[in-house]
Amino acid sequence: MRKFLSLGGSALGGLAALILTACGSSPPKKPIPPKLIPLKAVDPQNRTIQAILLRLNRAQVDWQVFMKDLPSQEARAKVDKIERYIRDLTSRHLNELLRVLTTGSETFRSIAAFAVGWPRHPEAIQPLINALRDPSPSVVCNACLGLYVLDLPEIPAGPLGEVALRHKDPDARCNAALALSALAALPGKAEEVRPILRDLLKSKDARVRVHALRGYIHISQERDLPDLLPLLHDPVPLVRTAAVLAVGHVGGPKVVAPLIGLLSPGETNENVRLYARKVLQRLSGGKDAGYDVEAWKKIFADTLRPSSRT
Repeated sequence: MRKFLSLGGSALGGLAALILTACGSSPPKKPIPPKLIPLKAVDPQNRTIQAILLRLNRAQVDWQVFMKDLPSQEARAKVDKIERYIRDLTSRHLNELLRVLTTGSETFRSIAAFAVGWPRHPEAIQPLINALRDPSPSVVCNACLGLYVLDLPEIPAGPLGEVALRHKDPDARCNAALALSALAALPGKAEEVRPILRDLLKSKDARVRVHALRGYIHISQERDLPDLLPLLHDPVPLVRTAAVLAVGHVGGPKVVAPLIGLLSPGETNENVRLYARKVLQRLSGGKDAGYDVEAWKKIFADTLRPSSRT
């Protein structure tokens, strides 16, 4: 069983086979093999929820595909359309999906774990927290995604932190970190999430470090700089870019000099340099010296004086 992030073929194929078998008919004038007899008595309600799960799986896979193409306007329009479709379908069948999450097969639980988060109903919080302890890594992965789209301040950070820091499956840890980054943006969650994010900054998985930094973008303060500034020199460019945004949220004298340093030829990634420049523009009140390090130093001359940095 694979997780949602690579679920498409596995879950889709499994569901399709299950539904086609249940709905198929035997050739004329041939006896029905004994092993197919129970399928003639399939509960129509069960058949309906299977079809709904199949539709949801397809939509959720499409959502992931187009999310990778953001921020293009075309991808944004498609993502919005898919999200409206999923929210409408899951809102109408939330109770059935919650039942599948606790009693269904591994494939069904995996799809339902993601799906029950879309209506953003508090009733889904505890079932999803329980699903974080499911023996199937695919269910845990998708429960993290379900909590990510659920996006409610009542979600406790602790269980997600346990998955992000200690789960055996790397994709589960990654998705838990993603959900925590969304929690950090919600009112009143900063102090609950901050110590978990701090530990995640040390992860060997670059994806986890990126998600942790994205969480810090909403909550970073000067006291966080000792943990954030070293990641401006992370070996992975995407981590460095996220670190630029996280320290940029803090601003102030301790941030300006490291950001100016990223404009020099020593930083080889153009995205890192671009984001450092954009943050410096914002911190300077709209001034722009391009990638001219000396010009930026003149713009921030007062800020860079030793007395300002103490």
